[in-house]
Amino acid sequence: MKYKIDVVRIRENTITLNGWAVGKSPESKATFRVEDEKHNPVKFKYVATRRDDVSFIYFKEESRRDLGFDIQFPYERGRNYYLLIRCEGKQARIKFNEALIAKRASVAHKRMEKIKDLMNMETVQVALNFWKDHGLKALVVKSKHKLQGIDNDYDYSEWYDLTKPGEEELAAQRAQTFAFEPKLSVVIPAFKTPERYLREMLDSILAQTYTNWEVCVADGSPRGEGLERVLKKYADRDKRFRYEILGGNRGISGNTNAALEMARGDFVILADHDDTLTPNAFYEVVKAINEHPGCDVIYSDEDKLDMDGKALFDPHFKPDFNPDLLTSVNYICHLFVVERGLLKRVGGFRQEFDGAQDYDFIFRCTEEAGKVYHIPKVLYHWRCHQNSTASNPESKMYAFEAGSRPLWPIMNGWGYGRRRWRRGWITAFTTRFLP
Repeated sequence: MKYKIDVVRIRENTITLNGWAVGKSPESKATFRVEDEKHNPVKFKYVATRRDDVSFIYFKEESRRDLGFDIQFPYERGRNYYLLIRCEGKQARIKFNEALIAKRASVAHKRMEKIKDLMNMETVQVALNFWKDHGLKALVVKSKHKLQGIDNDYDYSEWYDLTKPGEEELAAQRAQTFAFEPKLSVVIPAFKTPERYLREMLDSILAQTYTNWEVCVADGSPRGEGLERVLKKYADRDKRFRYEILGGNRGISGNTNAALEMARGDFVILADHDDTLTPNAFYEVVKAINEHPGCDVIYSDEDKLDMDGKALFDPHFKPDFNPDLLTSVNYICHLFVVERGLLKRVGGFRQEFDGAQDYDFIFRCTEEAGKVYHIPKVLYHWRCHQNSTASNPESKMYAFEAGSRPLWPIMNGWGYGRRRWRRGWITAFTTRFLP
């Protein structure tokens, strides 16, 4: 049996573990148990995750088995807990407590691990190859970045802190004026949102350096579970906040369409009720609109935010607009901005695509757009928890099936519109008739 705990976090008196475990074959299944220091069982939440990287390393093939895991259990400070992993008659017992987790996360510990990595032979060979391809100066710079924590996936949060706009830059953005200052409508569908998450989203909008915006929230929560108290507080504080209590859930598409109907701005920004925006997000959008006349669809890079809103990870640095890549995966996602006239032409969200409604909507918008522009900056933090598709897409399996529906017109040779019709026809023909 082999295993690894990739991520350990303590948040809100819970411990979250992400990792993987394998036996001698892909069919071997690991089982898990959590115990306290007296060997009493501790109730835990478990989500199986797919880990093709692990499968290819150990079995040289893609495995249909879920080799990864997300485990979460309650934690009382000062006590010890143990994760027991069993597979093929063998057992591993891993100890967790606050001191051990703090040590694991310490910057000094990370630095030592990086130095060790740089010293092992595999890394030395990689360094030699990099030197050969890019020269000594580039190798010195890259090595320096490694040690500084700005050239390592595991230290993205540190890199982000080093590269995000500082207070001086944000102040300069607040003072700047543009030739065209469009109103931005932020459209947010809400449904039984935890108050804390909604407040964090709305506060991140209040912190924007560009100020010509409005927020349109449509709350589809059941009666008695709505967010009117919170929404009213923000609306009373700032007239740019507007909301509608729907009185019942219309589904993600229906709730979003209700929010879209409220929008009066020149451009519409789609946002989820439990995520957050960077303070320069609207500024960068308006800057792109002014620097690229005729641009009617804009998207940015994004990353993920942990449940407590204290850690950033898993950045998604996207390519410029690539319609062929978009037919394979919805790589655009957040932040997505569309000009209001274009929105009226393509229509709102379609209920039959719930689970992949944003994929279908993005397809239709980009198909009709005169110009699509990518802002190569992280402007959106996508909150990640165990029941979200950000953390574990398989927690919403219906989204996988729904995600294929926007491709059906292309797969059947019709495309989504005039410009893609020919590409769709060729794709369908070659897929069906050529080896």
